[in-house]
Amino acid sequence: MPTILRLGSYRFHFYSDELKEPPHIHVETPDGECKFWLEPIRLARNKGISPRVIREIEKLIFEHQNILKENIMSTISAEKEVSVEPAAVRAWADKRMIFVELTDGRIIGFPADRFKILKNATDEQLKEVKIRLNGYALRWEALDEDITVPGIVAGNFQLP
Repeated sequence: MPTILRLGSYRFHFYSDELKEPPHIHVETPDGECKFWLEPIRLARNKGISPRVIREIEKLIFEHQNILKENIMSTISAEKEVSVEPAAVRAWADKRMIFVELTDGRIIGFPADRFKILKNATDEQLKEVKIRLNGYALRWEALDEDITVPGIVAGNFQLP
């Protein structure tokens, strides 16, 4: 999903396919990425960010919690958490299909048209897919779109 907020070098965003998790926000920094639950606000995951920066991010989340919750709550339902977390080793686009090779050897594909932002992307933009977070996520920088690999495997798409 698109970026919700940028503050300095921090990018606050969420993934388009995490619809079954409780409300939360991902924060990307130059050093890594962390995830905070929003109800109540608490650190869920940290990859590479120092404790000092985590405290600073937590303070920013408290200060901007209304705008974060408004944007996320309108998209995410708090049902159940995705339990399977496969990782991608390779990702590519071909003829409006996105393919992901997983660590277990499977190759899965899905039509770009299953996500709002990817549906409107050009074929060239779709080919700019990058693997992020040690295979946990796909990112299209020019489109400002992030999708998790476990969500794709679970079939969590935005559009029918």
